[in-house]
Amino acid sequence: MFNVIRMEFYRMFQSKSFYIASICLIFTIFFSTSMSAQEWNHTTFEERQALHELFLSNAETDQIAIAVSIPTDPDARVTVYDLFFANVKSKLIALVFACFTVIYTTADITSGYIKNIAGQLKNRRFLIYAKAIGLFVYCAGSMLFLVVIHAVCNQLFFGYIEWGAWGEFLAYIGIQTLLHYAFMLFIMMLALVLKNNILATALSIGFCINMQIVFYGFIDKLVNKLGISSYHTREYTVLGNISRIGMQITHQTAMQAMMVTFVFLVLSVWIASTIFSRRDI
Repeated sequence: MFNVIRMEFYRMFQSKSFYIASICLIFTIFFSTSMSAQEWNHTTFEERQALHELFLSNAETDQIAIAVSIPTDPDARVTVYDLFFANVKSKLIALVFACFTVIYTTADITSGYIKNIAGQLKNRRFLIYAKAIGLFVYCAGSMLFLVVIHAVCNQLFFGYIEWGAWGEFLAYIGIQTLLHYAFMLFIMMLALVLKNNILATALSIGFCINMQIVFYGFIDKLVNKLGISSYHTREYTVLGNISRIGMQITHQTAMQAMMVTFVFLVLSVWIASTIFSRRDI
């Protein structure tokens, strides 16, 4: 198992997709932050107040789009935490992670690596476990890298570095890392089931721009007719929790996010490993 994990890391860091995804991640954050800074620096206090009220009113709703909005109070300085929160909440980062996951997962299927290595293993599930470990390292490392990128953007576009509340910032990074990791495993499972990177990528993009909220609305209405009026499907999905978690994380919100993460993580790995172990390769 250790050798399989080591080979997985070697293949990840040697693949072009790893570096292309990293470049795309940097470019995406710089572009998004530059647009937010331009909007912030060219608005009056009253306009910032109106934008902030709009952000608060839409904080618990999802739209079919990727919208980046800085949550900063109109009379406060924009912090690294604000920028990080805005890009994470928009699911812009999840989109880049999803595209990398599809390419990383399906690359082995189209090469001879799987056929060569699978015959040497007693249990082919080890390949999925190793890939899941590799994705965790990528996710955690990328999240830490993103903190640095946002700090650079804060200095570059706003002229200073203001970190924000460190305790809340670290808690937010930790929870979002786990949620993004669970989402990546879900995409890995989806890519393995479909065996088609184009279709898997298209579905990943659809998830990140909230195309599924139409389906969620149908489920919510169906459950509400059964007498459960407070039910919302998005609260029990990974992407729903990524967008709904606020900057001040309560214990209840954190526990619910952890439960959703655990369920998606376990089910995704189990389904992916089961299908892969039984499929003819």
